[in-house]
Amino acid sequence: MKAIILVLAILFSIDGWGQEYIPNGWRTATSKDYESLPEWKYYKNDFPIPYYVSGDFDGDGTADDHAWILINTSDNTQRGIFIFLNNNGNYEQYFLGEASDYLTLLQRGAEICSFNEQDECTEKIITKYDGIYTGGFEYEGVIFYLNQRKNKYIEFGDCAYCE
Repeated sequence: MKAIILVLAILFSIDGWGQEYIPNGWRTATSKDYESLPEWKYYKNDFPIPYYVSGDFDGDGTADDHAWILINTSDNTQRGIFIFLNNNGNYEQYFLGEASDYLTLLQRGAEICSFNEQDECTEKIITKYDGIYTGGFEYEGVIFYLNQRKNKYIEFGDCAYCE
């Protein structure tokens, strides 16, 4: 019971987080969205807050960055993944693309791989800071990890698929 209350407290406390940083045409999920989207209800035991994760996504040593699945206000069904990197209270925004069902934290030290057009593993790296894993029901997930030299997020996959 305490765990359910804690999850609900977190869920309702992040409704409306940082609205000043949310891009026009998008909004954070609400408890109503959480209850109405079947994929979020499906994963609620595994991912109590499937649309939000925080961590050190820029490698500055502080877990003060945020990743959100935001909802497009034009139709309230289209979802996108956004990352907000905290730079002394100013947030740098990255749009990663269409959202899948949930976000989870990929912790520093994980092994991730890049793949070519033929789905062959081309590179394995050990993460130096946190990344984001996004997945869904019956399809392979994607890992987003910041390439600091290029200042953009790169898609990676799970090395379990490398031979």
